[in-house]
Amino acid sequence: MTLNELIMDVATFGDCGSFKKIKEEGYTNEEQFLEETEKSKGFKWSYYDDGRKVMVVDSPNGGWICKFVVMNGWLATYDYFSLEQRMKDRKNKKEVSIDDYYDHYDNDDDLHYDDDTATEDYGHDDHNDDYGWWR
Repeated sequence: MTLNELIMDVATFGDCGSFKKIKEEGYTNEEQFLEETEKSKGFKWSYYDDGRKVMVVDSPNGGWICKFVVMNGWLATYDYFSLEQRMKDRKNKKEVSIDDYYDHYDNDDDLHYDDDTATEDYGHDDHNDDYGWWR
């Protein structure tokens, strides 16, 4: 993986990834960042042939919380916890919007009441429940 491929990978990670220079994070060099992160997180770094150093922080509930990828003085962070939360929020939003679509049939008939007669054709604009069992 090249540095450009890593940048693109982080950029397409659902707005839950970041890419920064290690020195901008307050560390003097890559080695200092690797050592201090290993001590603070309690996880070991994996070293790849293409120069990447990768640390995955596991979630106590299963899965990952985040992943750090260090390459040529740059730090890529993948925030899996935020990504999972966004996915849950989107799912919940879709479920709510589907439920809201049908709410007016049960709760607010008085707002959608029309006083049609028994001989009128019931069209799509008829939101009240007065059409009986035959419909």
